[in-house]
Amino acid sequence: MVINKSQLNAKGLNEIIHRRVDTSGSIIMTEEYGGYHDVKKIPRHYVLNHQRPYVSVDTYSNTVEGPWASVKRSWYGQRHCYSRKWTDYCVSGLAFKYNNRKYAGAFDYLLHHMVGRGQ
Repeated sequence: MVINKSQLNAKGLNEIIHRRVDTSGSIIMTEEYGGYHDVKKIPRHYVLNHQRPYVSVDTYSNTVEGPWASVKRSWYGQRHCYSRKWTDYCVSGLAFKYNNRKYAGAFDYLLHHMVGRGQ
């Protein structure tokens, strides 16, 4: 999915989020950017004010830095760049690795699903 800069307004961001995110089963955390105004209608939406520290049980304002650091390291170190054609695949792969980083059987799980023998 290619997103044009013109879509980064309240209407466009709201459409993108509702199309790509399970809003009933997710916690949506955004910054104070005005483009997220309509997202505030989502029940579990939290706005981070970077002027204040934010901590809530296991969620911190710096929580998002981990996955993005992985994307940046992959960009600079392993891939050197992402073409538009492969960006979704590269970022999805990194998201899988990040989301399963504590699961010892993640590699076996991935292999089983790649060959169509998912558990």
